[in-house]
Amino acid sequence: MTEIQSRVMRALKLADETGDAAWLRFAVVGGGQADVELAGEIVDLIGARRARISLLLPDVLESDRRSAVRDLVERGVDVWVRAPVVDADDEGVEIGGGLRLPARTVMWATRPVTI
Repeated sequence: MTEIQSRVMRALKLADETGDAAWLRFAVVGGGQADVELAGEIVDLIGARRARISLLLPDVLESDRRSAVRDLVERGVDVWVRAPVVDADDEGVEIGGGLRLPARTVMWATRPVTI
């Protein structure tokens, strides 16, 4: 089982054990090709009908990623474009402009930095 699968399954278990639906809210913070893949993997594991999955992208979409993102939207993922995350904690993320999105599980899928 991958780390992603483990985190998703742990959140599902906690939601069942506690009855707290907040465990079924996931935020994927993007910045590279892996963000769309990660959000898709979560949808594949549990489905967007059972969980609330938000993909937060800091920039505009490159044309080669638009169809993949459109597919995620059709599968029930909330996609936020130009939504840089400025803070995150165990209850969610804050994006630029002060908007707060609740999410008990936050996963970062950003591009590597070249120094």
